[in-house]
Amino acid sequence: MPAYEEEVKAAKDEGVKIQFLCAPVKWGGSSKAVTVTCTKIELGSPDASGRPKPVPVKGSEFDVQCETLIAAIGQDINLTGLENIPRANNWIGADVLGQTTEKGIFAGGDAVTGPALVASAIGAGCKAALSIDAFIKGKKAELPEKMEVSYKDLPLRNASHFKHLQDIKRTEVEKLEASKRLANPDSEEALPFTQDQVMSESKRCLGCGSYKASFEGFPEYFGKICLACHDCESICPNDALIMPNFFRIDEGRFATDYDYPLDSRDGLPNPLRLEKPLPLCCRGNQTRRGGFRHRCRQGCL
Repeated sequence: MPAYEEEVKAAKDEGVKIQFLCAPVKWGGSSKAVTVTCTKIELGSPDASGRPKPVPVKGSEFDVQCETLIAAIGQDINLTGLENIPRANNWIGADVLGQTTEKGIFAGGDAVTGPALVASAIGAGCKAALSIDAFIKGKKAELPEKMEVSYKDLPLRNASHFKHLQDIKRTEVEKLEASKRLANPDSEEALPFTQDQVMSESKRCLGCGSYKASFEGFPEYFGKICLACHDCESICPNDALIMPNFFRIDEGRFATDYDYPLDSRDGLPNPLRLEKPLPLCCRGNQTRRGGFRHRCRQGCL
């Protein structure tokens, strides 16, 4: 069974003996002593996924004596009450918007895709929300149109664009010593960050996609695929950029990236339709009273 390297190390640190190419066959005994019979296996021909099939070796059975036996045989979905919904690859069958074959029943996340990322589950929830909203309103659910991105004739970035940025390494999570984990099995293995570590991590990029590795070698300006994360506004050394932000009063929610209008309500061009961020020093900032002010006194992009 595959395992992460750090998990293997943690197990060995705690004195776990890992026996490879063997499989349990049966177990028996009492509540005080358990005997597990195992057999050695060989790797046979690969299956459809390319993974070799385990082949038991005849006459290789052996017993393992233990006081406690933990059954770790994986997980399955509890489909109580959902028996009429067909399964797809052992998971709940649903379309891209989370609609199952049963009217008014929606599904998403690991129950549909199998083990995946948290971001994927969040995305499935957002899509299912669109589907549920359309279902309640008696409409057909549709995904928002994706924005077409073109990099034609835009200058490319290179490493020199980032030489002024400090390379802050990720803070590794410290683990409780193996002896202390064994002394108290209910203790938390991963230790919390210190205050300094929290402050350091909060200054690092959260990996939304707009970071050095992504920018390097790509067009200089990313206005057409703006994520509305406001990072450009936050890190501008001259405090000279501003992002339009508005509330859709008619729908009672904040606007999302795919429904920005041509212009925001305060008159600023929509950043999703710009070729580059908009410096305030080039046009000033119109206040509610009609005043005019500049935020940049040191030059602009």
